Amino acid sequence: MTRGTQIRCPRSGRQRHRVSVARGAGALLLGAVVLLFTGCTPANTPPSSTEPQQPELSAFVGHWVATSPTTAFLRVASDGSVTGHDGCNAVTGSATVVGGVLQVSRGLDTLKACTGVDTWLSKIGTARVSGDTLTVYDSTDSVIGTLRRG
Repeated sequence: MTRGTQIRCPRSGRQRHRVSVARGAGALLLGAVVLLFTGCTPANTPPSSTEPQQPELSAFVGHWVATSPTTAFLRVASDGSVTGHDGCNAVTGSATVVGGVLQVSRGLDTLKACTGVDTWLSKIGTARVSGDTLTVYDSTDSVIGTLRRG
């Protein structure tokens, strides 16, 4: 039974219960809070085990070195900045990960002419990671080299 005061209707003579506005508002507020904390939060469901996990930026973060030329390296920082050297010229830029692929936006690089040095790393467009190997692709999505975590 609802608590409140009983009143008599002047027309019909029936008794009615009057609920205080404060109690009704309090119940409404309590219901809203319960919904906010229980019914409206998304369920945390783990990804399906059949879906392949896509690497995030953290998988690419670190120092990567080439076997040829041995002075070539690439550093990917946790903020997405990219720095490195191709054995002749500095390589700079920024990176994001889209669909598990590191997308590199080139910054200002040096453009020295170096005889006898393969400057393949300066042509980086994207990269894919597999364990401790970073496979580097140019802007046409052709493999141009690999780096190892170092």
